[in-house]
Amino acid sequence: MNKEKTQNKEETPTLTESEENEKTIDLNEVLETIEPEKRDVIARAFVAMQETSFSGPLPSPDDFKKYGNVVRDAPERILIMAEKQLTHRVECEKKIIASRIKESKTGQWMGFILALIFIAVAFFLGYKGHDWLAGTIIVSLISIAIVFVLKKNPKESNDDESNPQKD
Repeated sequence: MNKEKTQNKEETPTLTESEENEKTIDLNEVLETIEPEKRDVIARAFVAMQETSFSGPLPSPDDFKKYGNVVRDAPERILIMAEKQLTHRVECEKKIIASRIKESKTGQWMGFILALIFIAVAFFLGYKGHDWLAGTIIVSLISIAIVFVLKKNPKESNDDESNPQKD
C-alpha cells in the first residue's frame, strides 16, 4: 500500500497556476455535491481553522473589547502601560546615543594626544640620529590616522570591491 502512495506521488505532475485554479473550481463543485448537513460541518471546520493575526504593541480592537468586558478599565490601563513603555524606550535610546557620542569624543581626544606623543618621540629619535625608526613611527602614525579619520577598515573596502551587489 505504501508503494502505491509513493508511485502516485511520483506520477503526479506539477500544476501550473491556471490548472490549480481549475482544481479549486473542481473542489467547489465537489462541495456542492455533499449533503447540506455535512457541508455545514465542513464549512464550520474551515472557519475554525482560519487564523487571524494582529501585529503591534497593542492588542487587536476585538481583544480590547474583550478585556473591557472582563475588567471595566482594562483598555485604558493597557494604553497607559503602552505609553509608559514608549516613554521608557525613548529615554533609553537618548541615553544610549548620548553615551556613544561621549565615548566617540573621548576616543578621538585620546587618539589625538597619543598622536602628538608619537610625533614628539619621532622627532626626538630623528634628532638623535635614528632616522629610520622615526620615519617608521611617522608612517605608521599616518596610516593609523587615515583609518580613524576616514572611519574605514581596509578589509571592509576590499570586501565591497569584491562583492559589488552587497547592500
